[in-house]
Formats: sequence, structure tokens, C-alpha cells
Amino acid sequence: MRHTVLHASYHCCVRVAKTAFAQIKAGHVVHFLHMRVANRDMENQMNTQAIYSNRKQYIQKLEVFNTFPIVHVHNEPNWLITEARNAIGDRHLVFDVHDLDSARNPDQPNPPEEALAFQLADAYVFPSKQYEAFARERFGDFMKDKPSCVVRSMVLSDMIETMPDLPPLGGLVLQGMVTGSVMVNGEPAGLSSYGYRDYRKFSLGCTKNGVPFTIYGCPEQHIDEYFGTGANVHESIRYTFLLAQLQRYDWGLCGGPERSLQREMGMPNKLWEYLAAGLPIIAYNAKAVGEFVQDEGLGVYVDSIESVIDVCKDKALQKKLKATVMEKRAQFCIENEVAKNLMPMYDKLMAARVPKPPQINVEMQGTATVSEG
Repeated sequence: MRHTVLHASYHCCVRVAKTAFAQIKAGHVVHFLHMRVANRDMENQMNTQAIYSNRKQYIQKLEVFNTFPIVHVHNEPNWLITEARNAIGDRHLVFDVHDLDSARNPDQPNPPEEALAFQLADAYVFPSKQYEAFARERFGDFMKDKPSCVVRSMVLSDMIETMPDLPPLGGLVLQGMVTGSVMVNGEPAGLSSYGYRDYRKFSLGCTKNGVPFTIYGCPEQHIDEYFGTGANVHESIRYTFLLAQLQRYDWGLCGGPERSLQREMGMPNKLWEYLAAGLPIIAYNAKAVGEFVQDEGLGVYVDSIESVIDVCKDKALQKKLKATVMEKRAQFCIENEVAKNLMPMYDKLMAARVPKPPQINVEMQGTATVSEG
């Protein structure tokens, strides 16, 4: 069945774009609605997009695009889902669950608007089976008798096929946002948000033990700190350039020294980007990734920096795992995920009658946070 889909998001992250482009390649009609696009390479490939600048405009645009029977909304913030329910009436509302505050703070009660988003959605998409299991544990009453699927955030196949051959640099690479000190009057005054992304001690441990460590996606305000640990540091770069650069290293790092539930059950974009670039994986305190790469022969699962360093120095292991990655990487493309998992779920939605939901007036529950990872 050919589908017509509106993908709505805040900053149109790489996952949003990859999912939509896979649908376009398969012949489906897709339109984008967002406040901005996280990566310029992705925006350059969008034929149709609409921009909103505030919550009111978002609602107005949803009401204007009333010919799209499927509205696929990516959190966060969660008001994107709750306001969509009000605006689209009895059209199908798909909740793509990227980032849950309840996963970041599992010891706290479920945020009210997050719970309401689960209640109002008609179907759900998750980045890993572990993430879906967590959601069902916390919000299962709202998900009963509704379809769901897992779409892992893999790379588009043509990005693998067109990757240039660059000379190697070696060592360990980390792709993704890192954090560091909050500076007040030129002096450190605590840790910035998302403390589990603090790799400063880890970086120092690697470089002092002879393991070159490179970071892509370091915010400008933390560059000096990470240079001080001996790391090779880069700010965010265009997506196609990033994939080309990643292939120059020996290992790709998922996870880190601090344990977190978000990290334990996630299958992040970086995992699939490393594999597309031909890198074996070191999963450090990242259970879902670790179990996957061990089962597939694509990497190792460790729980200490000492083990990370030992693995990085094992040239025979790196060569063996890289060969497996190169053999298998073409199968890890998002077109397969979308065709096997997402489109059959859309078919189920379109075959079902959706009762017209009640009109709901949702107030903001505090200040929404937006992940750039």
C-alpha cells in the first residue's frame, strides 16, 4: 500500500530524516513539518517541508495539512504529540518515541504530558526492543490493543555505497554530544546537563595509556577542556562528511563510564554510523548495543576503562571484527527496517477505523527539554 505521511518534529533529527527518506525511496508521499533541521545535509535532500516557530504555528500547520491520513510525530518535546491529537482529529497519530524523560529519570513519577502522549497516540515506534519494553512497563495501560514496531536508526544504503576511501588515523572515536563544565566568570561552576555524557576523565585515561581518542560533535564551550585531556576534538560536521571521517579510525565507542538507563537500552544513531563506516564497536556500559554486537560478531561489550584500553590495543581482534563488520554492514540499512516493520504497521492503521477522539486542552507541564543527540 502506498502511504501519504506527514513527519512532524522539533529539530528534525537524523533519525526523522533517515526514516522519511527511506519511505520516499520506496514510493511513499512524505512531507516534513519542523522548527528546524539538525543537519544541513538532510535539509538539502528535502523536497517539501514546512517550518513553524512556536506552538501556535505548529497547531495551525497541522490543521492546514489535513490531507495526510498518517501524522507521524517524533518526540521530544511531548507536547508535539498531545497538540497533534487535538489538531488532526480522527486521522492516524503515530508516536515515534525517541527520548523519554521517564527513562532519563526512572526513579521519578511519569511526567504527566508524557503519559498523555501515550494515551492519545494510535500507534508507537521505538528505536530498540528494550526501549519498547520500558515504555510498556511504564505506560502499558495506554498501549493496549494498539500497534507498535521497532525501527532501528540505521543508515540509508546509498550512504554506505558512496563512501570515499580515506587514509586511516587509528584509535578510538566517539560520535555525539559530550558535556563538561559550566563556566562562570571564566571558572568552572558545576557540570552542564546530561552528566552521563562527561568523557573528560575517560579521555584522559585513554590518551595517557597510549590510545588516541577522537570526538566528533563537541560543543564549542567544551573544546578547550577536551583538548586538555589529549583528545582530538571536532565540532559537529555535515553528516556525509562525518560518515567519511569515521572510517579512518579503528574502533567506534557506544556508551561510556557512567551507567544510565537511557544508555543501557538505547540503540543510538552512532552505532549504525560506525557500522556503516566499517568500524567494530566497543559497547561500554551499553547493554542493548553490547548484546547486539556480541551476538552479531561486530564488537565487544565491556564495563571498565581498563577493558576499553585493552581492546583498543588488540590489533588481531580489531582485524577480525572489522572483517565481519565489512561483510555484514550492507544489511544494516534503514530501508530494510522501514519496509519490514514500519510500513506493515501503517497498513494496519489504515485498515482500522479510528474513533474521533475528544478535544483536549493540554497545558505545558513545566519546560520541555530538547535532545540534540
